[in-house]
Amino acid sequence: MQTLGDAINLFTCCIFTLNAFTIVLPAFLVAGALVVFVPSYSVMKYLGARANRIISYGAASVSGYVLTVCSCNVVPIFAGILRRGAGIGPAFCFVFAAPAIHIVNVAFTYQVIGPKLALWRLLMVPVIAIVLGLIMSVLFRREEHARQCEISSSSIALVDSSPEQTKRGELFLALLVGC
Repeated sequence: MQTLGDAINLFTCCIFTLNAFTIVLPAFLVAGALVVFVPSYSVMKYLGARANRIISYGAASVSGYVLTVCSCNVVPIFAGILRRGAGIGPAFCFVFAAPAIHIVNVAFTYQVIGPKLALWRLLMVPVIAIVLGLIMSVLFRREEHARQCEISSSSIALVDSSPEQTKRGELFLALLVGC
């Protein structure tokens, strides 16, 4: 009988090897770029607690289609969008969906298990992510309200940037995501 300890060797996982540098470093760069270059009002507009729920949960649930990250890389990005003012529900929706539906996972599922399960994965991950995000927003509504009040009163959320700086930041972020 094989136990979980026999099935998973933590020292060959991406976190405990030299691969961590090439795997996790881009995620920290993307998270840093989010915090530095993406204006708070953009995050608040699309993922904020007061944003339209259809837009915020929809954007968070399908972001994994264009942002190829694994479960290790999504955590710093998750922290970055939370710091910028994203609501807890859309942020959890993102952290669940992004590693599960990126193109590499869908192609791998298609290749190994078949097209039917790959299609179901492609369609159901966003749905499950939205449900989990809504559950998290209900479970943590008090903490979220306090966090959003703190964000709205802090100077970080009120920082505005010039259109030129925003364009450079968007280009830099696109290049990081593209790599």
